[in-house]
Amino acid sequence: MKGEPELSLQWFIGLGIAVTLGVAYLAEEIVWMSKRQGRPCGHCGEKVQMKSFRVLATCPHCDQPLE
Repeated sequence: MKGEPELSLQWFIGLGIAVTLGVAYLAEEIVWMSKRQGRPCGHCGEKVQMKSFRVLATCPHCDQPLE
């Protein structure tokens, strides 16, 4: 781990995977926000409306932790 990082094929593949996952996550969030219906709870399946600048830790329907 000393010196300059070596730009190899594995490094570029890892970077590509990380960027792809980041873009996929952002796209998913944009889709949920544009629908304005909320995200489904992983336990009960009910829609949970996420409000701006608030963090919900539990589902208001089943009181289970949100994933």
